Amino acid sequence: EMVTETTNMRSWDKAKTDGLSLSDVLARVCLVVQALVIAYIGRGHLFKEEGNLPELGFTFHPKWGREDSQERVLLLRHMCAVLGAAHLARAGAAVFAMLAGGWALVCGFIGELIFCSLSIYAYQRYPSGTGAKGSPLQGPVELMGRLILLNSVGLILAVTSTLRPKLKYD
Repeated sequence: EMVTETTNMRSWDKAKTDGLSLSDVLARVCLVVQALVIAYIGRGHLFKEEGNLPELGFTFHPKWGREDSQERVLLLRHMCAVLGAAHLARAGAAVFAMLAGGWALVCGFIGELIFCSLSIYAYQRYPSGTGAKGSPLQGPVELMGRLILLNSVGLILAVTSTLRPKLKYD
């Protein structure tokens, strides 16, 4: 005898509800990790003395005219502060995208992928180092590569979660 009534569905068939899917939760975790990394870097650039450059391996002093040029120091500090402010703004936007979910997550990951890709381009096109002792050869390409991987995984999870059908059972 066949049972054709839908009211006799097994309870595990009703499992899809309005709750967050695993892919949505994992995508949000990826974005939070991204936000924590960039907030940590941004905080150093904005608030630490010398823009956190010595901690990043920049222990050399470029020669722009006079060795101890106050203008050079002020310009370098200004550029680090602006970069730090931008990183903190990116971290804040990532947190808001994480809280909003859906397409906001997708947009957050796309924005971060664009930023990381352009950063690698800038590192290659305009190397930070001079070859002098204490002069790094380039920016943190390895970090950007890891962030690209994290954001790519997060993007796939966010798209999967956003496009999944929202099934509801009464």
